[in-house]
Amino acid sequence: MTKYHPRNDLVLVLPDQAATHHGTIALPASAQQTPTIGTIVEVGPGILKDDGTYIPLDLQEHDRVQFTPDNKRPHFDMDGKQHLLMREGEILCKLSEEPQTEMRMPEPAPIQTLVVPGIPKTGAVGSPGTPS
Repeated sequence: MTKYHPRNDLVLVLPDQAATHHGTIALPASAQQTPTIGTIVEVGPGILKDDGTYIPLDLQEHDRVQFTPDNKRPHFDMDGKQHLLMREGEILCKLSEEPQTEMRMPEPAPIQTLVVPGIPKTGAVGSPGTPS
């Protein structure tokens, strides 16, 4: 079995399975969408600097990621599964399984009464019971 070790800022991703069926209808290969979510299997050492040291990548093995769709990426067959090789910059975001907190609207501020000299305190101008 061949094991791949990405170089520099490359990562090896196992994409999620593409949808081959829509309900009970089998989709032809041309209609199947390339998955854009996957799991990182291997990570390169990072970006090589001029002094010979590496800037480590922000990604790690087992990270779930979303990446840009591109059918021209190199594909590698490992253990009967297709893997993709891509640069770290092609990965749009890491996905997490953290529970979402409930979003709440802030409490409205209490209504303040504005007192203006010369305007009566009861009722609005033009409303019944107020002098005009």
